[in-house]
Amino acid sequence: MLLAKQAQYLDFLRDAGLGYSQAAFQFLSHVDRIDLAEKLLMDGVESVRSTLRSLVKQEHARMINKRDEQRCRIMILKSRLLFGVCDPTAKDGSLGVLKEGECFVRITQPGDGRAQTIINTEVLVTRNPCLHPGDLQKFRAVDVPEFAHLVDCIVFSTRGKRPSADLMSGGDLDGDKCKSRDKFLPTFDIQLSLTLSVFVTWDRDIIPRTMAEPAKYPGGKELITFGEVTGDSRAEYFARYTNASLGRVKNLYMKWARLGNAMSPQCQQLNRLFSQCVDGNHIKIPENLTKFKALEDPPEPRSTVAPFILDVLHETCTELIRKSGDLKPEVHDNPDVMDFLLSRDKLAMSEFELLQVMIRWCDRKGQNLMDYHHLINFSALSDDQQIWLLGRLPPSVTAPSLIRNGLMQSDLIYPEEFGRFGLDHPRLRWKPIFKSSVDRMGRFLPTVCQALENFHKKLIVLNINERMSTAIYIPQKIAHASEVAVETSVRVFVFPHSQGPQSANYRVMPTKVDYRLYCDESIFQLYQRQRSNTWIFLRTPKGDDALYRALPSQGDKRRMREKTFNLKINHECKASIALDKISKDVQRHVGKIQGEGIQGAVCNVLAPFGTFTNLW
Repeated sequence: MLLAKQAQYLDFLRDAGLGYSQAAFQFLSHVDRIDLAEKLLMDGVESVRSTLRSLVKQEHARMINKRDEQRCRIMILKSRLLFGVCDPTAKDGSLGVLKEGECFVRITQPGDGRAQTIINTEVLVTRNPCLHPGDLQKFRAVDVPEFAHLVDCIVFSTRGKRPSADLMSGGDLDGDKCKSRDKFLPTFDIQLSLTLSVFVTWDRDIIPRTMAEPAKYPGGKELITFGEVTGDSRAEYFARYTNASLGRVKNLYMKWARLGNAMSPQCQQLNRLFSQCVDGNHIKIPENLTKFKALEDPPEPRSTVAPFILDVLHETCTELIRKSGDLKPEVHDNPDVMDFLLSRDKLAMSEFELLQVMIRWCDRKGQNLMDYHHLINFSALSDDQQIWLLGRLPPSVTAPSLIRNGLMQSDLIYPEEFGRFGLDHPRLRWKPIFKSSVDRMGRFLPTVCQALENFHKKLIVLNINERMSTAIYIPQKIAHASEVAVETSVRVFVFPHSQGPQSANYRVMPTKVDYRLYCDESIFQLYQRQRSNTWIFLRTPKGDDALYRALPSQGDKRRMREKTFNLKINHECKASIALDKISKDVQRHVGKIQGEGIQGAVCNVLAPFGTFTNLW
């Protein structure tokens, strides 16, 4: 699998070096050369070919340097270099919300800069240096809504006998950070280095099913002193600090690891010595090992020992780079802006950076930027950026609504359908906080519950089936897991799809005086007086587990369960709607909606600076 990942990355670098515009554009965005990416788009590949090949060669040099050091860099798309923090709810004697073996991971997406929570999957976490197999730890990523503000970091549990960070190379959470030239996506360096970074991946291809027990690292023996810490004592401490033995211990470890067993007593001993070297402690190889020169002169690997993984990766990498160097850049691939926009999830550019490039491209080519509005996520722009964009565009009737009103970019309902109820007004500043096209439907009801509690005005859009979509407007805060009287304030919209936007069955209905609403992480109910008289009922079903109930491992069960969602055998959210409360004609036209799986959903909140008028 590592060989396949390495070959895939080298193929990507080869295509970029040869001048394939899409690969070159992606590569330039990853190395933070937006200026060259724009030049490629404006003037073609030839304008940046020499610089492009130079940058690719630099990346090759980082993989195989002049000293022939084994440094196999592989870009893992489903991974990040993150800060590690403790569960912030673990204070005042509380254990925190995260259980032992759980973590919370929320990252910035490279495409549009939106935050995404990694949930319902296992993540592999490690730190460098990483010599012991137990330095790689596997955690279960869970969703904790109150941690949503913690972006681009991993939150560890405080439960258990040992801290989570201590399980990995005996680390801690004292603020060590990495220096990465990659703008968004890290590369997985299979090497021995001193960068104390938290590497997190949720790529199932490289997460092992079985894990080794973590090693116990001895602390360094330091002289205990009492009294004030003076400048002289600090100077003495740094003067005594040394890591001169790191290279020697590492090289010895590599020789013993090549014998085929990283868990051997020699490797274990060298791992502990290496850990002390990193902390600047003076080390000495024990006499019971040195007197036989066991560590100084390891035996040669036997023919029965499998090839060492770093040797295999290094030799394969060297050969592939040599072959790519023999290829001549004869590709004359004309860049197509549509290709870049359609593959923008692979670009390490923010939405505003891409928008600025697009504006300059449109100015030069005489194109209208709004012809590509369906491929640009205006909701990812800040308020100032949206105002700046409107100032750059020529006067238009539709542009203010498309840019300022997030509903206009919904992939569930067409703008002209929203126009039937005046929901397309530019002063309605709807911003989506959940989109099923990006987020998992399993997070829909928890997000709705959080939005109802924290925001005043919400609009929930549901695509039930190919016949109908609906929207629910709720203009007040709803306490979590509480029955709240909404009286006549809620509006329910119906958008039947089979007869077009001019259909007479487009309806909006207000609730009545005795209506109430209840919502928690698994149930949403809009009902009249009693919950048994429910108008709209959304719920998280248990699902049919017949296909994966008998599978042996939990990992296999999770993968098969996810497959049943993709095949629409199970649904993460179902809806029941009493359409007769809206209109008998609508019910006759659409049919009954009883426990149907929701095909798509968007949860919008009205920005506090937006103006809301009673349009219905």
